[in-house]
Amino acid sequence: LFAYHLDRKLKQAGHGVSSTAAHPGWAATNLAYAAPEMRGKAYQKYFMKAANSLFAQSAAMGALPTLYAATQSDVVGGDYYGPGTVPELRGYPKRARSSRRSRDVKLAEQLWLQSEKLTGVAYDFGADVLDNTA
Repeated sequence: LFAYHLDRKLKQAGHGVSSTAAHPGWAATNLAYAAPEMRGKAYQKYFMKAANSLFAQSAAMGALPTLYAATQSDVVGGDYYGPGTVPELRGYPKRARSSRRSRDVKLAEQLWLQSEKLTGVAYDFGADVLDNTA
């Protein structure tokens, strides 16, 4: 929601900058072990370790969709990337499909406004904001 809305705002303001999104698929990192639900539960950690070894890709492979979205010349604003194998859990990056709800313009606007309210930060999308020559 946020990345798509940011891309729309950048385009409306006439900037040559875009926003894209990416997800890592199932990457074998320690994030699952650090979740509050896992603390002190050895059997869950053992299960996650086993599942990671069977199904997950490496953390480095999980980083590739983000790197692709940020660096490749064929990427355009509003694109979404993830691992290339079905169901997008593993593999090299490819353009992915996000949910219909993630493209909900009204919901994205609500998220944007709530984010501004909660953080106290409102971004000015004036044309000179991203001008590095000033």
